[in-house]
Amino acid sequence: MYDQIKHLLVSAFHVDVAEVAPEASLEDLGLDSLDIVELAWALETELRVRITDDELAELQQVSAIVRLAQERAANVA
Repeated sequence: MYDQIKHLLVSAFHVDVAEVAPEASLEDLGLDSLDIVELAWALETELRVRITDDELAELQQVSAIVRLAQERAANVA
């Protein structure tokens, strides 16, 4: 799931691949509030994982987003 989210950040939000790390925050990656809304939508459409923009804003860190995405994906399967 980490690799999928990393790819999404790089391809859809033009984040430098070298900057995407588990401990990086969305702010560190240059995402603003509109980007966070778009990321929530992209996670749902691309990865079939529903995480709201409010949850993303609260989680912030890539590793926390990956953990929640894995939990939600496991509950769907």
